[in-house]
Amino acid sequence: MLGYNVEKGNESRRVMLEVLSREDINIKEMMDKIMTRKVPESWKVVGVHAKERELKVAPRLFAMMPLEMLIYFCITEMNIVHTVFRYFPQQTMTQNEADLTQRLLKVTEQRTARKNVLPVVINLDFEKWNLNWRRESMNGTLTFLDSLFGTPGLFAYTHEYFESSMFYLVFYLVTNLAAPL
Repeated sequence: MLGYNVEKGNESRRVMLEVLSREDINIKEMMDKIMTRKVPESWKVVGVHAKERELKVAPRLFAMMPLEMLIYFCITEMNIVHTVFRYFPQQTMTQNEADLTQRLLKVTEQRTARKNVLPVVINLDFEKWNLNWRRESMNGTLTFLDSLFGTPGLFAYTHEYFESSMFYLVFYLVTNLAAPL
């Protein structure tokens, strides 16, 4: 209909196959390399792949990274989710769809339950988080997280990684980039 065929992805299966194909995955060693900034160049590669178009011309994109960097981002995100976020019950980033719907219904119900009360709802949506936030604006927060977790330089590497990585476009219609025009 829109001039392209959508193929079913198997990214999670590929990651699992990669994990299973490794003899040993030493997470502490990976994190130590990041904290000491001895990150191998082979880890500094990011493939940008179209995710879904949702009837839009420009697709949403996701990053394909080496397993070591996927593990890094999963570990840092899960540490935040399981420790810091418990002090912010108002956040909805980690809620599943059922819990989020239940919360929205409850908020709506509370707004109409009492007379002579004007409820105020504040909604902060960090739209395009990865595109808008830079190291300069996040360094204080990331350094604080490193201090909190006792991981000097681990969280602070988040933006450094993307600044020092080589990006390439993953496009299934291009089979030979070296072919003459």
